[in-house]
Formats: sequence, structure tokens, C-alpha cells
Amino acid sequence: SWVVVSDETSVRVVNLGTGVVTTIAGTLGTPGHAVGSGGASKFSSVQGLEFGVDGRTLYASDRDNNVLLAIDMCPTKCNAECGSGYYQTSATLCSPDVYPTCEAVSEGVTCPAGAFDVLGTSGTVSVFAGDGASGSDD
Repeated sequence: SWVVVSDETSVRVVNLGTGVVTTIAGTLGTPGHAVGSGGASKFSSVQGLEFGVDGRTLYASDRDNNVLLAIDMCPTKCNAECGSGYYQTSATLCSPDVYPTCEAVSEGVTCPAGAFDVLGTSGTVSVFAGDGASGSDD
């Protein structure tokens, strides 16, 4: 089993069985604002984390950047050497920092078992809500 934690500038997964901590988005101790995969994404002040109903999207509130971010916690690798627990769904338009979506393994399960063991440093981050400006607009 695992738990997701943040330190304001990164989002990390802790494997409770092994104690291994893996940074999946952002860079520990380096604030900023950028979307992308793994360390290419930047956060300034992550205040809250919550999984979506699909079980694979982690929503993060970045207070200082005034945005809600969506982190794909189950990216697949873009090569024929998929690790254990990964299922290749697309080999087109791939680069080292861009990942296609995960293929469902079975009904109600979208992230293959063991995916965090081979995830490495890539959770794909995108802006879910907000434009980076403070204030409100209805």
C-alpha cells in the first residue's frame, strides 16, 4: 500500500511496504509554476490533495499560484519496454516527457497494480481550474 504526500513544492508517493519515497511531480524545495511531467512541473504552495472518482487523477490546490491542478497518477511509458504493471496504449506523438493514458486493466480499475513501483518521476500535471490571478470572477 502507499500514501500520497506533498511538501508544498512537490507531490510524492510513499510505499508503506518498503518505505521508498518517490517524487512524481514538482521538485523538492524548488517553488514555481509550470505544468508538465515529473520534475518539469512546478508548485509553489500545495495545500490540499484529493483523488477524483476515477481513482487515478489527483487534484492539488496550489495556493500561491491560484490554481487547481490535475495530476495523472498512472501514465504509461512510451516505448516497447513497459515495466511490470504498465500497459502500452499508444506509441504515437511520444517524447520522454509526454505520456499517453493508461489502459483499464479491469472493470473499475484504471491504474494497474504495482504502477507506483515503476512510475519513476512522472505524474503528468495540467491546470484543472484557475488562471494564476488572485481574486474571483463569477
